[in-house]
Amino acid sequence: MAWKRAPGTPASKIATPAIRKLLLGRKLQYKARGHADRPIFNKGSNNNLAVPNKPTYNPVTKKWTLHVQRHEGWNAKDYRKKTDAMIKAGRDGKLRYVDDTKPERKGAQAKKRDLQEEKAIRRAIKMEDRGNVEGAQKYLDKRLRVLDTQEADHIRELQIGGKDQLHNNLRMIDAETNNGMGTQLRSQIVQATGMGMKDGDLIEIVELPGIRRNI
Repeated sequence: MAWKRAPGTPASKIATPAIRKLLLGRKLQYKARGHADRPIFNKGSNNNLAVPNKPTYNPVTKKWTLHVQRHEGWNAKDYRKKTDAMIKAGRDGKLRYVDDTKPERKGAQAKKRDLQEEKAIRRAIKMEDRGNVEGAQKYLDKRLRVLDTQEADHIRELQIGGKDQLHNNLRMIDAETNNGMGTQLRSQIVQATGMGMKDGDLIEIVELPGIRRNI
């Protein structure tokens, strides 16, 4: 993907109120997400995401087993952190199927993303105040491009009992990894509900070896 930056658009036309306030009277140029100079991330670059194993139910532990498997296009570090967190939560009995996640969605993901942009701008402003205007602009451009490849991820997905909490269950990770893992889990949840999984049922996560490849 080619990145470029055109001459600045007035921040008052594109920024959130908090960012608009930060940039008032500044030389820094800012483009909001979705601007032509900041293309929206394409979520459809991976295929062959579905794991080969079907969900299973253990009548002894009374837990459903869902599987994850790393894909070749994913960020290895982000995948490892998310997988380990889900495996541990499942072992601790903290993962449960949630049939309807709408009541839990409180807008924390969007707020997390906005706060990350504000943090980057604040750092760039400090550089500008020290007289390094060019360095401040380069840092801000680079940081925003990184953020454009990320999403605010629920460490524990809402569909398996996670909370939409800004500080306790959200962190920025690679968007491709986040979407792919969510797709893997959702497809298995659909299978499991067809097999009898009900709202509130316990879930555990098992990682499959190997790396899935695009076909």
